[in-house]
Amino acid sequence: METILFALIAAFFWGAAPVFEKIGLKEIDPIIGVAIRSFVVTLIMLIYLASRGRIWEFSRLSYSSIAYIAMGAIFASLLGQFFYYQGLKYGEATKIVPVASVYPLIALMLAILMLGEKLTLNRLIGTILIIAGVALIK
Repeated sequence: METILFALIAAFFWGAAPVFEKIGLKEIDPIIGVAIRSFVVTLIMLIYLASRGRIWEFSRLSYSSIAYIAMGAIFASLLGQFFYYQGLKYGEATKIVPVASVYPLIALMLAILMLGEKLTLNRLIGTILIIAGVALIK
């Protein structure tokens, strides 16, 4: 139950963010928006980690862990966020957000190919529903 609550809280924040971002992008270039977003998150996280005495945990990380997290940051926080902001700045949030939300399909395919995860019937049905949902908003 607690994990579902966490997911619902995340969904709330993810659902609210595009509204603020769309307003903020009216007067700025999307790449500046990505830089502001990254700066704010980095600053808050560094303050949080320092206040908990956990900032030194970075020194114990393996290079491979850092490389994979960095790759995720480049894919999601830089490239994904930039193209999402491009769409959000010039398109309707009610169309851009659902289309951008098909990323579970990519994650599903890559998890099967790279992590050896299984494609179950429920996951296949979920995939079909995601595609149908995006088709309905066009």
